[in-house]
Amino acid sequence: MKKNFFSILSLWRKYKILLYSSLTVILVMFMTLNVSAAGFEGGKSSPIDNPQQVTVRGVVTDATTGDVMPGVNIVVVGTSIGAMTGVNGDYSLQVPSASATIQFSFIGYVGQVIALNGRTTLDVALMSDIEQLSEVVVIGYGTARKSDLTGSVTGVQSERLLDKPTVNVGQALASKVSGVQVIQMGAGVPGGNPMIRIRGTNSISTNGDPLFVVDGIVGVANALSNINPEDIVTIDVLKDASSTAIYGARGANGVIIMTTKRGISGKTQVDFKSYVTASIMGRHLYSMTAEQMMYTYEQSMANVEKYGKPNRTKDFRYPYATGLSYSEMPWLFVKDNNYPVKLLGNDQSYYAPRYDWDWEAEAYGPSISNTQYFDVRGGGENAKFSLAAGYSNQNGLMIDSHYTRYNAKLTGDIKITKWLDLASSLSYIQSEQTDDGGITRSTAEVWPIVPIKYPDDPAFGNYALRWGTNADFNVGEQWYNIVFRRDQQYGITYRNQVTGSIMVTAQITPDLSFKTDFSTDFNNRKSNSWSDKYYGTRNSASISNNNSFYWQNQNYFNYQKVIGDHSITGLLGLSWSRSSYENLNAQNRYFFTGAYVWHNLGAGNDPAKVTGSSDGTSSLNSYFGRLNYAYKGKYLITGTARIDGSSKFGENSKYGVFPSVGAAWRVSKEDFISNIAAISDLKVRGSWGITGNQEIGSYVTQRYIGNTTVTMGSGVSTGIYPSSVETLTLNGKRQPNGMQVLILACSRDVFLWY
Repeated sequence: MKKNFFSILSLWRKYKILLYSSLTVILVMFMTLNVSAAGFEGGKSSPIDNPQQVTVRGVVTDATTGDVMPGVNIVVVGTSIGAMTGVNGDYSLQVPSASATIQFSFIGYVGQVIALNGRTTLDVALMSDIEQLSEVVVIGYGTARKSDLTGSVTGVQSERLLDKPTVNVGQALASKVSGVQVIQMGAGVPGGNPMIRIRGTNSISTNGDPLFVVDGIVGVANALSNINPEDIVTIDVLKDASSTAIYGARGANGVIIMTTKRGISGKTQVDFKSYVTASIMGRHLYSMTAEQMMYTYEQSMANVEKYGKPNRTKDFRYPYATGLSYSEMPWLFVKDNNYPVKLLGNDQSYYAPRYDWDWEAEAYGPSISNTQYFDVRGGGENAKFSLAAGYSNQNGLMIDSHYTRYNAKLTGDIKITKWLDLASSLSYIQSEQTDDGGITRSTAEVWPIVPIKYPDDPAFGNYALRWGTNADFNVGEQWYNIVFRRDQQYGITYRNQVTGSIMVTAQITPDLSFKTDFSTDFNNRKSNSWSDKYYGTRNSASISNNNSFYWQNQNYFNYQKVIGDHSITGLLGLSWSRSSYENLNAQNRYFFTGAYVWHNLGAGNDPAKVTGSSDGTSSLNSYFGRLNYAYKGKYLITGTARIDGSSKFGENSKYGVFPSVGAAWRVSKEDFISNIAAISDLKVRGSWGITGNQEIGSYVTQRYIGNTTVTMGSGVSTGIYPSSVETLTLNGKRQPNGMQVLILACSRDVFLWY
């Protein structure tokens, strides 16, 4: 009974965030229904019993270009009644009375509040707000206008991010942000994470990936491949130390902040997207044909004595061959006196290759993929909700490869009182991905004179019905052919990820707010693989299972105050987080049949069955602050500091300090340049700071005990030995980011920003 109690308690502690999030979302939807129903009670604004209700129509356009503006938010002031302009910029809105006041708003434009005064047709032209410099960006524990930044931060809106169909956030980010390099990994294999480097590689000995922050959750795993790009509203990239120092020991490689969709006030919005994509090879390998290969081989063997002693067992030319020659390899060569390359066998006849395979054509081919996405967003002034679901089925260019992903997400936002807000989210992601099995390299390194499979011909002897391999023409490295790998070797990886968060925001005064959150990220990765027998090699099967769990608690104050020409913004907070992992793997060989693959590892007969396991935990305790000061919007200065205490650091150096400072001068605000029509914004800025990289492993600073196999007398035993030395002062990598001075200019037509 006691054991069961503690088991239940353990499960409660682990999954309570998911229960809280689910209850919050249900409460949000309940409140939303109540708010909506309230409009039909007691004669309030009901289309049935309110004779004063009228319908207003109109079109919203850009005041500068005259273009129609889809997606403009329209709200009746003082109510939850709202609408959004369609693709032609038009709208239709039922208002309580002809004397109502309507608000029009759109990101990057100056909003307008207009009284109807009896009108039923209202066309509006919105002016671009140059002060916003197109967008507000997320800077870590807060937001800021681009014009007020002293650090290097670039934001990408969803419209630009989704300018082409993609299932991977990294692919969508490619060529969108200066200083950010996106390198596609695993050519032709779907579901692979691209490698992202922000302003180059900062370390050759530790992880060089940037830190991913999703809706305030720091360090979300598999953010590039698992998050649906359709869920994203903005991506903000923090590139220099002035902006990344707020993340301290995790910010050396840059920070990518993702903000996803949440509920909206007004009319419930339903979106559905479905698209099909066709993929073809855009670039081909420059691999040799059979004739080019044999010419290269003949020339190499003819000149080998100039550079060293030749291995004549690899020389198949007459009269140098000490073993096989072309005439003794009927499975690969046939007599041909007209072949351009003169291949002379021991029988003094000329030969030509039987086969000339294009291995790229065997490995890759056109593919069709499809994606569906559905989301519902709505709510009122006091409660908002969103529900999103997505499905992606990506077939790779590589044969028999695919990546399938299912996404689901719930969010809820409740205004509990005038000064207290509650926000929660819960997401689930499931994916399935095939393994490439080393095919990418095999495509370039399998000889073109080797076939996929030899025919059933008695003249071929033992080679009849065998798979072709480089060993059949035994020169160079041994590589199995591509079709064999897909037919006899395969693997698949399953991933499940559950992420949840709850945030409470208290508006203490008009200038001071406090936020606290608790978030979790659970990941499970299971990989199965099978390799069948090949020319007498032993078959094998393996299974690996990896679980990781992360939680964080962040608490911080935000302060904003404008006093005359002076603007002050402050941040002060502390946080705790912990990561844990557990890995288990098993392998067996010598299966008498391939029917089991990985479903019954016990059917193997390997006397030394391979099993392994590992686990670990790391914790981080942080204190951080930031202070921004601006005078007349022209002179800007930012100071940031973070203290990180990591369990990964040495015993005598558990805490690291990561400061930064940045300054900027908006020259375009000065009188001597403000009247120059060709320049709308001109800024000079510089920054300095220190960031860190704690990705050094959980226990590298401690004395570590390893295990190995040792011979004891006539038997074999397992032994242990000290595999590492204790390091008391190691505190991760502190990355100084030297002074940067940049000129940022924005003309009427061209915008330069780095």
